[in-house]
Amino acid sequence: MSKMRSPEELQILWMMLDIEFMQLKPATHESVADQVIEQILWKERLKNGLETTIEDHHKSDSATIAALKTMDTNDPKLVVIEKVFRQLVTDRRTDAMRLLKAAIENKFLEVSVRQQKSAKAPRPKKRHPLSSMVDSIVEKKPETSVHDLFKALLAASKVTTESTCTYSFEKAAFIPRDTKFKPVPKSNLSDYLFRSKQRIKRANRLA
Repeated sequence: MSKMRSPEELQILWMMLDIEFMQLKPATHESVADQVIEQILWKERLKNGLETTIEDHHKSDSATIAALKTMDTNDPKLVVIEKVFRQLVTDRRTDAMRLLKAAIENKFLEVSVRQQKSAKAPRPKKRHPLSSMVDSIVEKKPETSVHDLFKALLAASKVTTESTCTYSFEKAAFIPRDTKFKPVPKSNLSDYLFRSKQRIKRANRLA
């Protein structure tokens, strides 16, 4: 039986691929595909809390690859990304990268057209305050898990003089003290942790 993934999960992975793919250096389709797969596997390890040992990696990666092979959704907007994922894990990496690149270019074009027609307020140029809080925790403890990150953020949010966000149990979200920024649901912590670890990893490589 095919594994059904929610549209929300697929949208998160799709957005992650957009960002990561467009930031990669020019390379062959095969090498880019390897990097994209690595990003997906790391994201799922963080989500599953299986990032500490090699055995954890194998357990999470096996489940992720199996899920990628059997994705099934009724949302026509996600048909392309499902095909990309299946091709990535079934030895059709060059085809997957060509399809992904075309899809991303089309999507960026659609976004550009919408932005030209829309009079939306400009997005804040600063990073979200929660990102800075997450970075400070991950820098001290790079192996931190999503669960440990939440506990550390919860403790930090109670220190008025140091925290840039508070936590609302009623909304299950971190609320920035700067009202220009939107609240961050607790369910998004895995994304913040993933991006923080990637930033720190890149910074360490450049140091």
